[in-house]
Amino acid sequence: MNYELVLEIESLLNKIFIFSEEDKNGILNRLKNEPEADKISKIKKILEETIEYQGRLIERKISENPSLLEKLEDKKKELIREALNKYQAMLKEDDRSKINTILTRIDSL
Repeated sequence: MNYELVLEIESLLNKIFIFSEEDKNGILNRLKNEPEADKISKIKKILEETIEYQGRLIERKISENPSLLEKLEDKKKELIREALNKYQAMLKEDDRSKINTILTRIDSL
């Protein structure tokens, strides 16, 4: 198996959003069990074509609905904000946990 080619395919899969994670994992698992470089190359070619199709699909959807790109950007910003808020909350919980540990150690003296 050509590991470099498999890494390229993994990178391609990360760019494709029309496949579910289950689909992507299935493709990767198949690659790990595929000894023929020719078949792996064909899978890579299909994925490259899929990325081209995906690009055309996005262009068409945006031309049909020009505000779609703006809506997607807003959603992206919202998701980033949510992730940051969760991360900050997690840090606060960790800090609180550490403070409680310190106070417990002091109380035990």
